[in-house]
Amino acid sequence: MDFINKLSTRIITEYDIICIEDLKVENMLKNHNLAQSISDVSWSKFTTQLEYKAQWYGKVIKKVDTFYASSQTCHCCRYKNEETKDLKVRE
Repeated sequence: MDFINKLSTRIITEYDIICIEDLKVENMLKNHNLAQSISDVSWSKFTTQLEYKAQWYGKVIKKVDTFYASSQTCHCCRYKNEETKDLKVRE
């Protein structure tokens, strides 16, 4: 809890807008290979701390949809390449 508290405070004080992926933690916990690791990092508690502190400091938390394909969108012209799925060809 100490680490989560310190990290969330640092992130909130350093940035005005924080974007986090809207993960379905409950669904991820159904994977028995990953459940213990996900529980150990306390992702839900961390996001709760970020949201609470963002309100406290007047900052913005933006949840990004899990299926938003930002890696397929050009950062300059916003063109979305539907064909680029292979991680080897991305920059």
